[in-house]
Amino acid sequence: VILYARGSQSPDVNPTNKGLHHYFANLHDHRHMTKQESVLLLQCSYIKRACCLTTPQNSNNQLHCKMYSTRSFNYTLFSLLIFSIFLGVITSVPYSDNGSGKKYGDRCEAMEYCQGELVSCQHGTCTCFTPEDMIYDDQSHGCVVLAGRKCEINSEIWKVSVNCIEGAFCDEKGVCVCSEGSYPSFNGTCANKKSHKESCSNDPECSKALVCIGGTCSCDKRGQVYDETRQACVAVVDSECELEDEETECVPHAICRQGRCVCKQGYAKSTTGKCDLGFGSDCNSLGGKLCADIYFIKHPLHQVFDERTQECVSIVYGPCTFPKKDFFGKKKNVTGIYDIQKCIKNALCVDKGFYSECECKPGYVQTKAGTCAPGYLENCEADECDPTLFCRNNQCNCQDFLQTYDPTIKECVGLVGSRCSRDKPNCVEFASCHWHVKAFSNGLVRTFSDQHEDPLPVSPVKRLSFYGESCEVSSDCASHIGLICSNSTCLCSSGFIARLNPDKLLESKTTECVIRAGSKCGIMEPSDASQSIESEEYSSRAYKRTFTSYIWTKFKKSIPFLDGEVSNSHCVDNSRCFQGVCTCLPEYFQDYRGLCLKKRTLFQPCGDNDHCRSSEGLVCNQEKCQCKRSMVFDRVARKCYLPTGGICDAYSSDIDILCVRNSECSNDRCVCLDGFTPSSDGTCGVAYGKSCNGKEKLCSDIQLTCRSGSCQCKYPIHQIYNETLKQCLSKPDGPCEPNPLEANRNMTSFPYNCVPFAECKLSNESSAFEHSCKCKKGYAESQVGECVSSYSAPCNEDDDCDSVAQLSCINGICSCPDKMLSFDWTKRKCVGIVGARCKFIQLERLLSMRVDVPTECVENAICVENVFRLDGRCQCKSGYKHSPTYENCI
Repeated sequence: VILYARGSQSPDVNPTNKGLHHYFANLHDHRHMTKQESVLLLQCSYIKRACCLTTPQNSNNQLHCKMYSTRSFNYTLFSLLIFSIFLGVITSVPYSDNGSGKKYGDRCEAMEYCQGELVSCQHGTCTCFTPEDMIYDDQSHGCVVLAGRKCEINSEIWKVSVNCIEGAFCDEKGVCVCSEGSYPSFNGTCANKKSHKESCSNDPECSKALVCIGGTCSCDKRGQVYDETRQACVAVVDSECELEDEETECVPHAICRQGRCVCKQGYAKSTTGKCDLGFGSDCNSLGGKLCADIYFIKHPLHQVFDERTQECVSIVYGPCTFPKKDFFGKKKNVTGIYDIQKCIKNALCVDKGFYSECECKPGYVQTKAGTCAPGYLENCEADECDPTLFCRNNQCNCQDFLQTYDPTIKECVGLVGSRCSRDKPNCVEFASCHWHVKAFSNGLVRTFSDQHEDPLPVSPVKRLSFYGESCEVSSDCASHIGLICSNSTCLCSSGFIARLNPDKLLESKTTECVIRAGSKCGIMEPSDASQSIESEEYSSRAYKRTFTSYIWTKFKKSIPFLDGEVSNSHCVDNSRCFQGVCTCLPEYFQDYRGLCLKKRTLFQPCGDNDHCRSSEGLVCNQEKCQCKRSMVFDRVARKCYLPTGGICDAYSSDIDILCVRNSECSNDRCVCLDGFTPSSDGTCGVAYGKSCNGKEKLCSDIQLTCRSGSCQCKYPIHQIYNETLKQCLSKPDGPCEPNPLEANRNMTSFPYNCVPFAECKLSNESSAFEHSCKCKKGYAESQVGECVSSYSAPCNEDDDCDSVAQLSCINGICSCPDKMLSFDWTKRKCVGIVGARCKFIQLERLLSMRVDVPTECVENAICVENVFRLDGRCQCKSGYKHSPTYENCI
């Protein structure tokens, strides 16, 4: 196509390339053209081998189209040049509606003039020049460019801008961009950005500081909530902040201190992470609406306040939440009082049909206070057992060795011959508590019935009282195991603590006294021993001597430290006598009672650095044993190390700041050794796909396993390896963890994270997993199990788009690769519109050739054979006609 501006000479012979410069030199004269001339100029460009010429002999010197026939003329090259400047020709002429020409949407002929800017006759209808990039504007009576499409044409001669759709402007890159506060919708218009909690499909749809998470506009960072008053995202309590002593970053009634949001004085952290009135605060004037917990003693007869979790929980037989399924199989929460209610520690919520209540877990028993304590022979720590039991050797047992446990009444009962009381006369089956008591010379007692007398002649003696039993003076107590009478009870003397001793004779199979951790031990002089325990005569025939003489004549042989030797056996368990003081062993710490407890490991609760295992490099941070800042925990070596990339000192002799396994300090940074790569948790190991020689622990990530000689994902059917994140991620319909950070923090299991642009959702009944990954709205699953952008979604490159649907990234939007194609959402593929090329199956099979064009057409259209070509054309079925845009058959 050759373009002549008015005033140029029209050729009488075939044009040559030499004349091209002259033809285009006078293009600036188009500014004097009329609208009709400009449109005619464009229309001629659609006709192959046609020239738009001036007629010299015509006095009006008007333009007209003339067919031009020559094999030497490269009309394709010239046609491309015309397309690069056509907008400049059209839009530079002011629009003038003089009533002539067809209106938008009217039927028209190929050379007929259509009214409106950028409106032309295409496929027999007046429509926008490029319908996929433009839309008709009723106010301006012309076509405007959609958001995300080109609005500026640059050539060697012209730089032309066209109008963008309402709410958009043409940016410096020549693209229509929506104004601030709006976003480009799927149909190219500009819509107002959505506020907090409104539904969305991608981030650009949400207002400032919000992103699209799970189909809802939410705050970007974890640990943030949306403040409706400030119209901004703020950090919840204990989340990170930057502006010290400022309140702008944190939730109301909180302030930033040492990089964390903390509640102001008089306020407490609520279950939602906000600061409201704490437990016990006066809320009369506020109507109870600002209490920090929604469950603050609404039912005081059934609830107690848990200091650890800072919430009210139901005691045994109190109401609770029990998950049920409704008629359709979906889970729902059912309770007799309100929607959510937790049970006290070691209790479970049990469904009772029309209501739910808390009951102790198996192995736990209910206390009088409504709590649940470890039962008989259950594992325990000090003071954890039911009040009727005693924690001995980490198991709950009866307090007295002359007792046995009765599972029927869930209490310890006395054996025959043991002491009993009027207040609690519990004896074994077929035995009863009698008060006609006679004692043998060995200090034991025996019960007799009212009708019978003991035939053996015995003289009454006084029985020694053991730990916790009543007494009047110290001689009433079993002083040979260190007991004295204090406040009418046999107890250990100062500096000692009770310990069960099951290894001695029957009369001594009870609690004995040992030295507390932190108290003196070692050599004790006789004068000290006689002063430490009161010396009194007592009338037992078994021990007719004073306590002092007894200590030095008999018991001296069994207590080495009384002979001037150091004895570790008389220090509290898990300690030894060191430099005259009972000291806890290296892997134990001393608690407030003088006991030695085992040091805690990663993420276990603590109150001080000494409570954590220093051998693993752990310190107490936020009441949990953790690595020091900038260090990571190696689960294989069970120790804290500097991670890859961490700052190190190659010449340091401090073994507590070494680089992680399989790394070295180079240029003051920890780097992985040759053959190892950094993992997601800061350690070094064999990378995904590399040889591991069957050593599973060498793989670079905990989610990898050594399979067939190389590191692979543990669950290859459901996982795919992400090179950017260096992690195995779950594919759509694969298992996932709804709260991966919490699962990883508690070390219960390594979490399943979903692939990018997927989210963890509750599975339906047919799924094998409770939670599974699902592609977010606007994304579809690819052939390799990734979530890629579906049709009309934003993109950066072709790989971001749905390859199954054969989409391409065009101008930042996933689109069909050709404007003659339309996307079918049901079939998830691009199909040909009316007039588009299509694959004619019969002809293809006949010629045994492959034609690389779509097989299918839009609904109600078929592919009709083209005898002159290897492909066909999409044509409406009989009884249907094409729409004005040719995009469907109606």
